[in-house]
Amino acid sequence: MKDFVIVIICFIGAIIIVGLDNFGKDSIGLLALLIIDIFIAFITFLIAKYKPKICKYTFIIILAINFLLLFNAVGWNEGSMQGSHYYVPFLKNVTDVLYALMLFSAFLLMIPIIIYVVFLYSVAQLFCKDKTVKKLDTLAEYFKQKEEQKQ
Repeated sequence: MKDFVIVIICFIGAIIIVGLDNFGKDSIGLLALLIIDIFIAFITFLIAKYKPKICKYTFIIILAINFLLLFNAVGWNEGSMQGSHYYVPFLKNVTDVLYALMLFSAFLLMIPIIIYVVFLYSVAQLFCKDKTVKKLDTLAEYFKQKEEQKQ
C-alpha cells in the first residue's frame, strides 16, 4: 500500500510539473509519455487482482499504446520536429517525442529505442512482480491464492 501512495504522489507531482510553463515542449512530452506508460502499468496491475493472466500482457499493452500514439500525427516533418495535423491535440507533445526518438534511433543504431523498450519492460515487471513472494510468478497469482485461502 505504501508503494501505491508513493506512485500516486509522483503522479500528482508530475501533473503539477507538466502544468508549469517553464519547460520546453520536448521535456513536457517525455514526462507525459512516462506518466502514460506508468499509468497503463498501474491500471493493468489493478485489473490483475481480478484477472491474473493480464500481467503477462502488460508489456505488450504498453508497447501497443506507444505504437498507437505514433498514428496521432499526420505529415510529421523531421526539420520542424512537428506534425502538420494531430488527431488528439492533447497528445501532440507525446507524439512528437516518440517520432523524435525514432528519428534519433535511425542514426544511433537503434540504441535509444532499445533503451526505451528495456525501460518499458522494467515498468511492466515492476508492477507485476512481487519480490517478497518467492514461489509465485506475479502479484496477480499472489492475490488469487489469498482469495482462495479466504474461501
